[in-house]
Amino acid sequence: MSNKLRFAPNILGLMQDEAARLQKILDRFPQLQLVPQTAQLRAMMTIIRDRTTKKEEFVFYADRVIRLLIEEALNELPFTQQDITTPTGATYHGLAFSHKICGVSIVRAGESMEAGLQGTDQEE
Repeated sequence: MSNKLRFAPNILGLMQDEAARLQKILDRFPQLQLVPQTAQLRAMMTIIRDRTTKKEEFVFYADRVIRLLIEEALNELPFTQQDITTPTGATYHGLAFSHKICGVSIVRAGESMEAGLQGTDQEE
């Protein structure tokens, strides 16, 4: 199975060298999933990596990137089909997570992602 690098069309021409390097990594590690390289993500990563970025701005954009990363990771989880009845009485053919989600915080490594994960699911 080939894992192709996905760049948003409007930024693909800006980084051909980087795309080639990333594609080599994806070819070497076929299980690796790379978050789609959209203009929005690239802009946020530019702000985060800029040494002149103020702390508050860094935290704000880092939290947004974390949320995008978590949303992409959730897309990789297994789902099952679920039919529900809408308030109008129509049947909607939807999806539900196959299993409960359990997040384990890793001190000093994954702790910054905890709030982003919590924001994706209602606690019962």
